[in-house]
Amino acid sequence: MKKNSYIGFFLSLLILFTGCELNEPDAFKTADTNVAFDANFSARFSETDGRVGIPVVLAGVPGGVKVKVTIASSTDGLTGTTAIEGTDYTIENKTIEFNNGFGIDSVYVNIIDNDEFTGNKTFNLVLESISPDNLKKNVASSITVTIIDDEHPWAALIGTYTISAKSLFDGSALSIPAVVSANEVDINTLNIVFNTGSTPTAAEMKIKEEGGDITISIADNQYIGVLPKPTGAWNRYFRATHYDEPSDDLFTLSSLKGVFKDGVITCTDGFGIEAINPGTGASGGFFTLTLDGVKFTKR
Repeated sequence: MKKNSYIGFFLSLLILFTGCELNEPDAFKTADTNVAFDANFSARFSETDGRVGIPVVLAGVPGGVKVKVTIASSTDGLTGTTAIEGTDYTIENKTIEFNNGFGIDSVYVNIIDNDEFTGNKTFNLVLESISPDNLKKNVASSITVTIIDDEHPWAALIGTYTISAKSLFDGSALSIPAVVSANEVDINTLNIVFNTGSTPTAAEMKIKEEGGDITISIADNQYIGVLPKPTGAWNRYFRATHYDEPSDDLFTLSSLKGVFKDGVITCTDGFGIEAINPGTGASGGFFTLTLDGVKFTKR
């Protein structure tokens, strides 16, 4: 997917260069030649990815100026845990040469798996020098690389799940996809995303070990819709619920709690995805509402 992304970026550059007539005032000129990292490339890699390529793009014209680029690493401006060259990664090629006036090449980084949990780490790759030095400047002269730690203490819970429950509305079987991932701030908190197709916001899921059991807790009333929050559509909120069948009453709880064992999170209670008016904060009902007894099964 990453390869296709920057190939598409490159092709769009070629269309831009070749699709302009010579007499058009906005035609690409040799003087517009510039080199940069692909701003659309996501430089997030697992420790287990090993050797990875990060594309560098020379926007120019065929037969144009030859360009030499030197790449360096830096941690300037970064917060949190930063990666150390030689300890967390090495750079295979710190020089790239473009001999045809345009094109794509890659700087290759070898990620080192340290076999211990130290959290996610970041570093910058920077276009340190460009020759000739009179090329047009490009804002994408650096890119932040994130190395995702694969030795998470709660790695057994991280992954893709199917949530099985019965609908409180009609008793029909529900199957809801969810993805659990690491939280970059707190190792005892995981992120959970419901209905992954619409790129919603993750809710936080707290993890702890109690009496030999691994327990989870998803706090009530967390926003799980898209960002930015829509102002002309219902906002989606996670609600921890308990349905009392004899009285036909629905209660909201402080959190949805469960126990993780053998790839399954078993919850006594249920949950709902509530529709909240973005202007008034009033409830418009529930998109989804389950009966008690929800199970998260890891795929």
